[in-house]
Amino acid sequence: MRKQDPSFDFYEFENKVTYIFKTLLLAFYRDDIKTIELLAGEIGSAMLIAIIKERISKKVELMYKEMLFIDDARYHDSIIDGEEVRLQFMINVQEALCLIDKNDKSIKDGSPTKIENCHYLVEIMKNPEPKEELVGHNWVITKVIRTGVVEQLI
Repeated sequence: MRKQDPSFDFYEFENKVTYIFKTLLLAFYRDDIKTIELLAGEIGSAMLIAIIKERISKKVELMYKEMLFIDDARYHDSIIDGEEVRLQFMINVQEALCLIDKNDKSIKDGSPTKIENCHYLVEIMKNPEPKEELVGHNWVITKVIRTGVVEQLI
């Protein structure tokens, strides 16, 4: 990255990745497909949008629209393909996933007290079609994979 931008600060970038992913995850919790499409490429957004569309078709929504905790992004790996550089990070998120009926708010799946510690692999690269004026940065998430879930006892 420093080859492309000598002022690139990796530690500052880790904070930016955390912010970008948090924004993406909040959009996912709130069924905000437009924001997801702005922040993630076609492949990066496909799984999240498919889950949202399924929730919409079943007329359910997440009870909680926020994560309980999000850890700082930790560098994991780099993929270099010619001039294209994709950076991968691991991010731990504590979530309470409970689906409720959109109309009567009854619980359809999960529990309000079911808390999970989730590990996400997030891949990001410079956006070949920058949307900085819309999202405040010129990065795009190319991949989001939920790699592990540990149920928390409360």
